[in-house]
Amino acid sequence: MSNALVNPRLYGPRRGPGLAAALSLLGFALAPVCVCAQAATQKPTAAPATRKNTAAPAPKKVWSVPHTKWGDPDLQGIWGGFESVPLERPAALGDKQSYTDAELADRVAKAAARAKQRQALIAEGKVEHEGFRSVPNYNAIFGYSESEGPPHISNRTSAIVDPPNGRIPPWTLEQVKYWEERETLTKGRGETDSIDDINLNTRCINVVNEAEVTNWGLAFGGSNATAPGRPDAPVVGEDVDIGDGYGTNASPGPVRRVLQSPGYVVFVLGDAPVYRIVPLNGRPHPSANIRQWMGDARGHWEGNTLVVDITNITFGSPIIPNYGGALYPGTGETLHVVERFTRTADDRLEYTYTIDDPHVYVKPYTVMHILRKDDAREDATTVCQEDPKDRANSLANARADEQSSLDSGEDSVEARKARVEQLKKEAIAEANRQGTKLGASSDGNNH
Repeated sequence: MSNALVNPRLYGPRRGPGLAAALSLLGFALAPVCVCAQAATQKPTAAPATRKNTAAPAPKKVWSVPHTKWGDPDLQGIWGGFESVPLERPAALGDKQSYTDAELADRVAKAAARAKQRQALIAEGKVEHEGFRSVPNYNAIFGYSESEGPPHISNRTSAIVDPPNGRIPPWTLEQVKYWEERETLTKGRGETDSIDDINLNTRCINVVNEAEVTNWGLAFGGSNATAPGRPDAPVVGEDVDIGDGYGTNASPGPVRRVLQSPGYVVFVLGDAPVYRIVPLNGRPHPSANIRQWMGDARGHWEGNTLVVDITNITFGSPIIPNYGGALYPGTGETLHVVERFTRTADDRLEYTYTIDDPHVYVKPYTVMHILRKDDAREDATTVCQEDPKDRANSLANARADEQSSLDSGEDSVEARKARVEQLKKEAIAEANRQGTKLGASSDGNNH
């Protein structure tokens, strides 16, 4: 039908159908007659078979790593750990890397039962938040916040993914000797004889904490870390962190805010906060004579993975701090830390770090954490600084009761003695094993 019939406003008044329109109307009038005549002369045919829909389903959208305007993989956001997983695999599990669904469900149920029991004991006033040597912490009356809900219990048996046994490698004989020197320097010292007897984190000094290990840097070797006799202590053999004192759970480190610009990645660590600025321009590390608490970081991209190389590290005095928190067992002079950050989903970041120090461990080890993105997270900024008055007061308190200070120092020595002996035996056994292999190889060559 012509536009003249449809829109006379545009094409003027309608005076009647033209030839084309008339023929068109005639065709419509005769159409039913033709169809009927044709239908009368045709034989009935079978109904056509119903065709199956063979169209392929729409492909699922494949996630890809987002990129910045200048082409680097985009890691920006606020990332934090959310999994509960032991640093080292419990010794009884051997090389088992993960729990079955049934085993994981059992662990979750036990953890929930322990949490419920603990809350009941707290409500009854039977639990204090205790620190080292079962001394109540300064915030014992408040309790710990549960605003973030229970942690996600991982099916992994250890955060350590290499070596395959999920354990921190044995010490070298050189490290055993160095630790004995540290013990000699520390022996006879009180709780706070000098500033070196206080942990670095208490002094608000930030270090390469990826390399620090709990229990004075001795770890637990896959054993449980509980306070015997406490009413809320876990069942023996359960490798869990009960929130006070020592725990065997791996720490994914502080919450990280990642910022990027062309040629740089910046990590804002924790709520203090601490900054690690990582250049990506390929420049080398400074001279080994220049060592820093946070080390020297250099970065580069390997595909979609950000690799951060950290060297030039120091941990300060060899004196072993009195409090049994985390520290690095070696000097840090030959320590090499490599971090890797790979975004695996919009809200997931795979984070691994490798600790390599040939003077401390017989081989490197690698830890893996899965971080979750939470850009809505808001933490109150805290200020941690080494106030001269605070340190002076700590030293003065120890001078007020020298005997108590000395007793505390002896308690620390006794608390780590058994674990130190265990590490010595492991180091000697590993040295003998390697010596046997080398000897066998030499014999084979001689023949």
